[in-house]
Amino acid sequence: MFTRNGRSGTFYFEAIEVTPKRTGNYTFNSYSAIDSYGYLYTNRFDPLNTTSNLLTHADDNENETNDQFTLVCTLQADTSYTLIFTTFDAGVTGLFSVVGVGPGRISLRRKNITTVPVTASNYSGALDSNSPTFSRDGTSGIWYYEAIQAIPKRTGNYTFKSYSAIDSYGYLFANPFDPLNITSNLLVSSDDDETGIGDQFSMSYPLEAGANYNLIFTTFDRSLTGRFFIVVSGPARVILRSMNTTLKQSSTTTSTTVATPG
Repeated sequence: MFTRNGRSGTFYFEAIEVTPKRTGNYTFNSYSAIDSYGYLYTNRFDPLNTTSNLLTHADDNENETNDQFTLVCTLQADTSYTLIFTTFDAGVTGLFSVVGVGPGRISLRRKNITTVPVTASNYSGALDSNSPTFSRDGTSGIWYYEAIQAIPKRTGNYTFKSYSAIDSYGYLFANPFDPLNITSNLLVSSDDDETGIGDQFSMSYPLEAGANYNLIFTTFDRSLTGRFFIVVSGPARVILRSMNTTLKQSSTTTSTTVATPG
């Protein structure tokens, strides 16, 4: 299992070693009753960093007329590649087949992938009447929020999940976060979990080691306060620090110019 880019939840996958006998363009088509998604990598595939070594990926066929993927790529003779068959939606299982077509025979063999243990990082906080506010959807009213600096120790895919008695909403931004323009630097946002049933957010995104990101915990409805807990899971620890004090100070800073007689 792994977390697919930009999608919350857990996805089952099968890794297939692909070795063409002749250099040229090859096409891989999936056939299944389930909505499929395909990735093709140069030799090594890292389930905790699905952008590393990625050659191409696809959701639908070349005409975008059905939910089976078509991958087209130029491959080198006697070179090993890794084809990943997975699903568009989280938690789906089922039978499938993959057909590869090209100028020469292709060796296709199931490949065992050793997954690295997932590391969890935790953060607890609370929204109250002293928390900073913004307009979440551009309408009237205020939403309290907490801004949390997130710095991953290793490049890879990370999942952010909230736990609270209040209906939560989450945003993840590349640094910096501007409460007056919440579309600027926005990477991903989430209202509910991967099932679409729970009222706690779950969002996943590939992060770069040592980079600064801004995680925003807020609420679905206006003017709500309460305690919350966030768990970040991924290939390494994530430093999580509150930025609310900094934001409060910057929002109350004023500049005064005093005119003096000339």
